[in-house]
Amino acid sequence: MANISWLGGSGDFNVDGNWGGGVAPDASDVAVFDTSSGTVSFSADTSFLAWQNEAGDYTLTNPGYTISFIGDGIDVIGGSATLQNDSGGAIHFNGSSSAGSATILNDGNVRFYSNASAGSADITIGATGRIDFYAGTTADQAEITNNGDLRFQSGSTAENATIANNNSLQFIGASAGNATITTTNGADVIFDSAADGGTAAFITEAGGTVQFSATPNAGFWTAGSIAGAGTYLIGGNELRVGGNDTSTEMSGAIQGVGGSLVKTGTGTLALSGSNNFTGATTVSEGTLQVDGSIAASSGVTVQDGATLGGSGTTSSVTLQAGGILNPGDAGETLPCGVLSVGNLLFSSGSSYAVDLSGTAVGTHYDQVDVTGAVVLSNATLSISVNVNVAAGSEFIIIANDGTDAVAGTFNGLAEGQEFTSNSRVFEISYSGGDGNDVVLSIGGAVITGTPNADIYNGSSTPGATNGRDIISGLGGDDLLFGLAGDDTLNGGEGVDTVNGDAGNDIFEIQGAQALHDVMDGGADTDTIEVIGSGAVMLDGFKAAASSIEQWDGNGKGVKGTGAKDVFDFSGLTSQSGLDFINGRGGNDRIVGSDFRDDLRGSVGIDTLIGGGQRDVLSGGKHGDKLTGGASRDLFDFDRINESRFGKHRDKITDFGHGNDDIDLRGIDAKSGGGNQKFKWIGKADFHGKKGELHFEKQGKHVVVEGDINGDGRADFQILVLNHGAMHKGDFLL
Repeated sequence: MANISWLGGSGDFNVDGNWGGGVAPDASDVAVFDTSSGTVSFSADTSFLAWQNEAGDYTLTNPGYTISFIGDGIDVIGGSATLQNDSGGAIHFNGSSSAGSATILNDGNVRFYSNASAGSADITIGATGRIDFYAGTTADQAEITNNGDLRFQSGSTAENATIANNNSLQFIGASAGNATITTTNGADVIFDSAADGGTAAFITEAGGTVQFSATPNAGFWTAGSIAGAGTYLIGGNELRVGGNDTSTEMSGAIQGVGGSLVKTGTGTLALSGSNNFTGATTVSEGTLQVDGSIAASSGVTVQDGATLGGSGTTSSVTLQAGGILNPGDAGETLPCGVLSVGNLLFSSGSSYAVDLSGTAVGTHYDQVDVTGAVVLSNATLSISVNVNVAAGSEFIIIANDGTDAVAGTFNGLAEGQEFTSNSRVFEISYSGGDGNDVVLSIGGAVITGTPNADIYNGSSTPGATNGRDIISGLGGDDLLFGLAGDDTLNGGEGVDTVNGDAGNDIFEIQGAQALHDVMDGGADTDTIEVIGSGAVMLDGFKAAASSIEQWDGNGKGVKGTGAKDVFDFSGLTSQSGLDFINGRGGNDRIVGSDFRDDLRGSVGIDTLIGGGQRDVLSGGKHGDKLTGGASRDLFDFDRINESRFGKHRDKITDFGHGNDDIDLRGIDAKSGGGNQKFKWIGKADFHGKKGELHFEKQGKHVVVEGDINGDGRADFQILVLNHGAMHKGDFLL
């Protein structure tokens, strides 16, 4: 074996004088291209071990001969390699040869034999071109655009290739592997009986067709996923979809008299078109989301751990133990929907999952519209409730056709039973609506005030109970008092006095609204729940003094009024959904909780005190006093005017080396363009250079200073009390 080098430029491959040593490569040689660039044409049938492209951009053109790679194939080390096979030409990859990372433009015939591979080549098959993969070969990771004829013969695989199929693609005793196959308008993919779809992803555009019509030797067809607006022909066969665990939408149609569908894998298959296969539908794994129709199917079975959803139409549905029915489209902002079915048969251990966020059926809550029988069989009812669902609302979660009564009940829920879900009290009826519907309504007392000042103290309010009452003051300066139950109280607008009394009460306050209420949780564990969107404005809050133990926020924050506000969250035993606490204007005092807090002073001489976990403290303008508390805290400075000089500089009272951090990343260390970070120079004096940061000792304290304009003088200072020295690792620069 010899490596023979091309002498450069363009020319005839088969002319000896174009090669080093004066002899063209043959079946025992490697053709090396390592200089300049050019186009090289064949003038005879040629066999050689490999094409090694080390430098330059070369195109090898085959005008009509048989070219055979019998060694390593094409190895692109540098430059680029393009193989142009004209009509009438043939290129063979034999043995273990690979197309490597070459570009192949094929208008003739290309064949892969033995253990050959398409590598990661970029292959285009022209209208007159054809490529065949034979036993033992693979398309590997090639990108193939097929405008002609692409065939995978017995024992070959498409493996991980990406195929854009614009004409004819056939699998003849071969596997589609884990390929991604996109089929366009007028094109088709055909599988014969001995082939298999593997875990390939099929994306079939409108007018494209994938044919699983042949009777499979394996007894069923597989596809990793199906998608697009095209057609999947399954004849009378079973198609198992989902093996690659991805989520897809198929807006086209699955067609086949007697054909059946099995959803496998953890992903979601959304069927939004009109499908007319007439066999059974089985949801074995993941989610089948029917937004179109599978009404022609002989029946839908949902197995253990699988979910049926959507807002379309199905035939009769049977849920086995562990199966889940969840109408609507999971993952959407409003995931609710109405799923229309024939019979609805729950097995013991199955579940009906209902989303509620309002009273508009299909938009704000889920429903199953049943035209046949309803059998509940002690199945589990699971409810997910948005906090904005109004008290007293009713929800028809199963709309029965009215000709027959509902058989059975949900687990533990007899007719008229009250139960709690998502901190709401519901009552269930199996004979609601027009007589045979399953209806949920919010239970407990629902007491709503007027736009004026109201007094509701439970004992003197008609309908109030010692259970879970819901009391809303609306407008006016109201006095609201719960009794012994776990009440929900909402003062609404006005300056309200709200007292929970005994029980685990919920105080609803409205986000994006100023609130001046006086709240007293009373005995037991009481919670502030922020509803709506936006941060809530309070004129102060003291958790312990108000007997409030829990804060359930809306993911936004709390803002002060701009006056001198006091916030003390240190009495909370639970805190979630609280993004920040901002005193805004005024000389505020803010004490965080024992959970992670973001404390902001804004404008004014503020005192910020963190709690037991990692807090972020940002004093804002003027000379603020910052105490991180236990755990590792972050003292954040985003502008130089947040901490200037003298009484206008911030004080950090409990900085811990190796524990706390001072974050200066928000400050541009060098005035002018860009956003640069500071250079730490320790105790050294400024050098008259922009962006320097150092510290000075002042008695038992430390002053951190930064020079951003390079005049050798500090542009801002931070006073760190009772601290001996600062280190570069104390800062985020």
